[in-house]
Amino acid sequence: MAIQFNRPGDTQPPSGHVSANQASSNKIAGNTLQPPPTSASSLQGEAVHLSSDALRLQGVAEKLAATAEPVDLEKVAAIRQAIAEGQYSVDSTAVADKITALEARF
Repeated sequence: MAIQFNRPGDTQPPSGHVSANQASSNKIAGNTLQPPPTSASSLQGEAVHLSSDALRLQGVAEKLAATAEPVDLEKVAAIRQAIAEGQYSVDSTAVADKITALEARF
């Protein structure tokens, strides 16, 4: 899994493409866009520490990716049909309780 972070002050979009407007405004402002350093020596000493929740999420994502069919297509079809027929209802109290419990963890 690759994660890209923009450095503060970067005006270049993640795709690396700079539009003509951006290029001209950067010239006017005197900014020069430099690509991030890619040599191994420039990355030395940087460390990323993931929380236990992030590690668990990463593990779940890896397990889902390893399964042949990570989505229960029958269940999705049944929910879509219920929505289309106007029969699907959401228990707002249960949703609010889950959101509150999640927020309480942080």
